[in-house]
Amino acid sequence: MTEIPTYHHDLGNGFSLDAYSLSPEIDKDKLREMVVERDAGERSIADLEKLTSDFQFAGKIDSLGDLKVEAVDKPYEVPEQLKPYRQALDEKLKAEGKFNGPVALLNGVFGTSMRLSQGGYFDFMATKLNVVPADLVSDKYPAGKTLKELMPEFGITNEQRARYFALAFAMTPSNRQEFGLVQRAKGLGIASGVMSLSGATPGFKKEFFKKGFDFRGYYEGIVEQEMEEEYALNPGEFRLGGAYLIDGESTVPHAAIRIETHLSMKELAERNYGRTDAVNEHPILYSVNPRGINNLLNRFIGAMEPSSAFMIYITNKNVK
Repeated sequence: MTEIPTYHHDLGNGFSLDAYSLSPEIDKDKLREMVVERDAGERSIADLEKLTSDFQFAGKIDSLGDLKVEAVDKPYEVPEQLKPYRQALDEKLKAEGKFNGPVALLNGVFGTSMRLSQGGYFDFMATKLNVVPADLVSDKYPAGKTLKELMPEFGITNEQRARYFALAFAMTPSNRQEFGLVQRAKGLGIASGVMSLSGATPGFKKEFFKKGFDFRGYYEGIVEQEMEEEYALNPGEFRLGGAYLIDGESTVPHAAIRIETHLSMKELAERNYGRTDAVNEHPILYSVNPRGINNLLNRFIGAMEPSSAFMIYITNKNVK
């Protein structure tokens, strides 16, 4: 078996972060360099505590079958004030060769019961908080202002944005003796190029409207597909634990599902080294002792998107 590049990074208090390269382009020296440059040193726990005020629990479920999902037979439309920007963005993204794929957007409040509308990926891109509409339509929007800044002026609420329902995977290898994270590949639609949980964004299917549609089966099927593609895990090698529903202005509403496997993160890395499907999603796998999560966050919170850091913090805090 090929010896994969591995780096053990001291987090203090007897804990370490283990990093495993999946990419032949990231050797041991490069792996060490990438981890070290993301370590900001000890920080105030206040940075972590602030995250808990920016995001919120929307519920807890024991299985995906506990989600009560309803499909709304009315496609999503961006708020009227954003339609000129949405049209300009559509033309720009299509010219770049991008595809406006169907996505399942939250319609209303997120929780154990939720309603979904069909929208397009471009709707999501047009309503991201950091977009600057004037960059594409300078005669209709104030220069330099982001959508987040414009929302109060336009009377647009967070619920009116195109927020699609996503799944996040809280990996717990070695029968929950490890907590697993990934370095997400650059260019991904969510949490690009940062340390995070892996995940998936289920699409919208016309079958949603059929009476008695099996949403649990649909979502569990997506998890199985992602586990095979991203980790080369077969259905018999993992099980789904409970999930925490997490929401907030700067994140997509998602279910963070605990994925349990007897395999260690090192074994998963060895299995996936050089696999294109895995590398394209996350070129590095990380492992930390669950009791060392706060040590990890105190040192690496700046290398994570705030929503990703909250996901890692809150899912681990509530894993029992």
